[in-house]
Amino acid sequence: MFRSALMAATVLSCLASAAIAQDYPSRPITIVMQFPAGGTADAAIRLFADVVGRDLGQRVIIDNRSGGGGTVAAMAVKQAQPDGYTLRLIDIGADVILPLLQDVPYDPGRDFAPITAVMSWGQFLMVPAASAAHDVQGLLALARGGDLTYGSQGFGSGGHLLGAMLQMAAGAPLIHVPYKGGGPLTIDLIAGRIDLCFTSYREMRQHLADGKVRMLAQAAPARSPLVPEVPTFAELGVPGVELSPWFGLAAPAGTPADVVRTLGAAFARAAKDPSLLERLSREGIDVRVGTPGELAALIAADKQRLGQVIKSQGIKAE
Repeated sequence: MFRSALMAATVLSCLASAAIAQDYPSRPITIVMQFPAGGTADAAIRLFADVVGRDLGQRVIIDNRSGGGGTVAAMAVKQAQPDGYTLRLIDIGADVILPLLQDVPYDPGRDFAPITAVMSWGQFLMVPAASAAHDVQGLLALARGGDLTYGSQGFGSGGHLLGAMLQMAAGAPLIHVPYKGGGPLTIDLIAGRIDLCFTSYREMRQHLADGKVRMLAQAAPARSPLVPEVPTFAELGVPGVELSPWFGLAAPAGTPADVVRTLGAAFARAAKDPSLLERLSREGIDVRVGTPGELAALIAADKQRLGQVIKSQGIKAE
């Protein structure tokens, strides 16, 4: 009798999942993200949401839930119904770096179903306009001769780890100064209160044009078409200083596979929209959609690589 009841429950569950997938989407979809409104990631995912919403015939709403380094947003989606109507914008910070530094109340691999990568952007080494360093080798020489400070967007951020990578390349200590976001970091870099930082093109575009900061190198595998004259660290003979923040889409674990495929296909179609591509390109944002397996592989690869950096530099949670 028990086996019969279990089989019946399994059949009903499968039928329910099939019904969800067949009617999906029949109401608005919410993407929960861990950053406040107005930032680069927020602006970009809203552009994606407009295109995907038109494609699927339903609104795609962005729900900003910042806090806890991404934990607040992650828990909201972990506890949501696995029906494809509550999704999460995952990223290298909350799904790779933070779990390497401290215990978090979610398992990025177990609690979420990967859908697709969405976007990434390069990070650039910036110095104040008054800096004595006019190239990377000059900066490394200054680092070896004294204590240089580097700012980041917060402890455990991409800027923090890039500074640690640069410290390894320089063979000299750099003093880390964490900020609560890119705004205060930019103010202090321009004023010369810190010696360098890693940040996005979008954050510094106007300050570069105004001559308030200088860009020395790109922490990416290839040069950005936005600043093709700026070399990568690898080209300068300084390998290993490379990290591009990426963002992807995930659903609560247990979301029907057909729903995951529907969402992935919609984002893949959006990634071919000429208007979307043009607007994102102007901001220095690269579109990088793919399969759930490719997103899972990206997470695993970054976990291994950045885990080695964290361990070798003795970076611990604060």
